[in-house]
Amino acid sequence: MPGSKVSVDVLPAKNGEIELSFVNEEKSRVTGYAGMDNFASKRSGRWQAKGRLNIDNPLGFSDSLYLNVSHSLKSYHHNFNRSFSFFHTIPYGYWSLSTFGSFSTFKSTLPLQYNTVEQKGYTWQAALRSDYTFQRDSNSISNLYVQLERIKSKSYFHDSLILLQSPTLTTAQIGINHLQ
Repeated sequence: MPGSKVSVDVLPAKNGEIELSFVNEEKSRVTGYAGMDNFASKRSGRWQAKGRLNIDNPLGFSDSLYLNVSHSLKSYHHNFNRSFSFFHTIPYGYWSLSTFGSFSTFKSTLPLQYNTVEQKGYTWQAALRSDYTFQRDSNSISNLYVQLERIKSKSYFHDSLILLQSPTLTTAQIGINHLQ
């Protein structure tokens, strides 16, 4: 876990064997970040505030929880981008169960020749994933996964729904990963 420092002591045992003693020195279980950068879109103002919170072992299962948030700083009411996301994973032997999700919204005013119109929208996503590690050694790791995900987007131009930019998708995935 990111908030732990583990050391291994090799101790003598009976009949020339060895015994391994693991010492887990727990550091802070909660870490975070708050700051600003200029990576936002030009229309909503380049500057945005960001925050991140990482919590190690919140449920006591060697799990990890990550929360992220961002908001453009130029104007709260006119042009903005906002987002929130989370990721939570629980390991169990060769298995891990993860859930993640996000929500983002935007609003932008567009100047036209004789009028100004508003474009706005949102997207949310939620997913559940399970991984099984079936092979692991000092040079490689292989796992199988299954994932179910739902995404819903809505986009509006001058209060009219843009159907092409407003899909609702549900996907199921089964896959294999190998890293060497």
